[in-house]
Amino acid sequence: MHDRRHATSWATEEEGTRYERGRPTYPDQAGPILAEQLRLGAGEWVADVAAGTGKLTRVLATTGADVLAVEPMPGMRARLREVTGPRVAAGTAEHLPLRDASLRGATVAQAFHWFRLPEAAAELRRVLQPEGRLAIVTNGRDPAWSAVERVADILGRYEALGPRPESVGAWREGLYDSGVFARVERIELPHEQRFETWDDFNARFESISFAILLAAPQRAAMLDELRAAVGDTLPVVVPLRTVIEVWAPVA
Repeated sequence: MHDRRHATSWATEEEGTRYERGRPTYPDQAGPILAEQLRLGAGEWVADVAAGTGKLTRVLATTGADVLAVEPMPGMRARLREVTGPRVAAGTAEHLPLRDASLRGATVAQAFHWFRLPEAAAELRRVLQPEGRLAIVTNGRDPAWSAVERVADILGRYEALGPRPESVGAWREGLYDSGVFARVERIELPHEQRFETWDDFNARFESISFAILLAAPQRAAMLDELRAAVGDTLPVVVPLRTVIEVWAPVA
């Protein structure tokens, strides 16, 4: 049995604030792309599922659609209400507080690996209209970045020190295997995250689920190693690749 503490690491308002400070945004181009791919516009409803502190919710708000942010963690919802205008509701991907076929589109950013498949796939399909679409959006470090392997090695070693996460690393395969959705589009965008202070840099890595559960000395040692890996000189610019995957319900 996997440890579920990773998925609830952001329950407090303190961790929600740290997440908001440390996690990257999404490119401005993502708004028009999501509007086109999900066929959004005035009067259409889209839900940002597992919205966190609203990093992607704010992008959806630029599409002109009506946006509902759905988030299970109270610490995240508290921060979400402060920084975004859209409606906010408590809920999970497996139990969405929405009527059948009520959405034109749904998005999930940086969270699908926490969902229980195939329950989440079936629930997302339930709330989408027949022509509705699901967009899964992820930010990842650009593999061409000079420090990418060093950073990945450090994070992997410290992750192994804590309880193992109950996440679905092969979520994409699980979504295919569910038979509920089929991927119809994949779009990749260049992006970056810029850290002007070490407090901002620390917030990025302290907000990772396993890092929250580390003992304070371990977390401090991890941050020291990460700073050394990126050169220990400000500002730190981390090149990212933002991937938008669009999925349509299987008839």
